[in-house]
Amino acid sequence: MKKLGLALGGGGSLGLAHLGILRVLEENNIQIDCISGSSIGAVVGAHYSLYKDLNRLEEDAFSFIKENRFSLFNVETVIERKDRIKKIELFFDDVFGDHKFEDCKIPFACNALDLESGETVFLNKGSLKKAVLASMSIPGVFDPVFYWGNWLVDGGFLDPIPLDYLYTNNYEVLVGVDLHPHKFSEFSKAPTYFEVVQRSFRIFESKMSLACMDNIHEKIVIRPKYDKVRDLFSIETAKSYMEAGRKGALEQIEEIRKALEK
Repeated sequence: MKKLGLALGGGGSLGLAHLGILRVLEENNIQIDCISGSSIGAVVGAHYSLYKDLNRLEEDAFSFIKENRFSLFNVETVIERKDRIKKIELFFDDVFGDHKFEDCKIPFACNALDLESGETVFLNKGSLKKAVLASMSIPGVFDPVFYWGNWLVDGGFLDPIPLDYLYTNNYEVLVGVDLHPHKFSEFSKAPTYFEVVQRSFRIFESKMSLACMDNIHEKIVIRPKYDKVRDLFSIETAKSYMEAGRKGALEQIEEIRKALEK
């Protein structure tokens, strides 16, 4: 069998779709030889690579959502924002602890944007927790993370679907997860400030996702099949997105099999 690399893309709450995709790959006995992740894809990818336990991943995701129901783009005071960040850091303490990349059962890497060089960096050694925090630190929502001697923020800004890491490390079958529906609903009235910020961010991520994939010619892309998209971490949306990921993965499972057996 050829070696398969899986790139889990960024996309905020849409990242719950990754869980449905991983479930389909497991059910079909598809071996994952490496995972690269960006932003929420880094969170899911790190957890799965470390424990290789999808039931535990789902339990941890639901537990976090039950205790922290929130939207990324909303009105909040400085104190509320700091409290939310602290809760996420404590959650990561519980999940990743002092684990390092070397502890992962599946080789794993995540990306981040270096604010000083303006380049994407790939993190694949050292503290798993700190690297994941850097990869998901959306500017304006989270503080930048100082790691590897650099100030780092969300890797999805330049490389939301890090297939390039897998390509340069010679994985033969490249599977990327594009979380974005690339469709935007009409506004029923003039958008609010936060709707403008949210929509602009989603459009940017969508365009960057397509641009990144254009640079890799031989790849298989999984796209979740959403019924509805909401920028909200909740149990309802989580289950909906997991099912969307499952449907998207099922559409490509035979293509993945063929690529592995060529």
